[in-house]
Amino acid sequence: MSGSVTDDGLPSAGVQIDWQQLSGPGSALFTDPNSAITDVTFDTVGTYELELVVDDGEYLSSDSVTVTVTAPDTEAPLDTSEPFRYWPFRNRDQPDLESLQ
Repeated sequence: MSGSVTDDGLPSAGVQIDWQQLSGPGSALFTDPNSAITDVTFDTVGTYELELVVDDGEYLSSDSVTVTVTAPDTEAPLDTSEPFRYWPFRNRDQPDLESLQ
C-alpha cells in the first residue's frame, strides 16, 4: 500500500501514521502499519476495506481504500528449462522467410 502524507510542522514536527483494516472476510497483515508505504498480506480471498489514519497532534485525517483479493492463478508454471522456440503460423499473404535465407 502506498499512502501520501504531508505535514505543516505545526504544532510540532512529525506525524503519527496508522494503517488499519476496517472490514473483510479475513485478516490483513501490514508489514509496517506505522509507515505511509507498507506491504499488506491477506489470509483469504474477498473484499477488504483498509484505512490510513494520520495525526499530527492538531489535525486528524484519514482515507480508505477497497482491495479485492482473488485466488492465485492455478495454471501450471511456465517451463523455462528448455530454450524458447517460436514457430510462426504461415499466412498465404506473407512471404516465407525461410526461403529468403
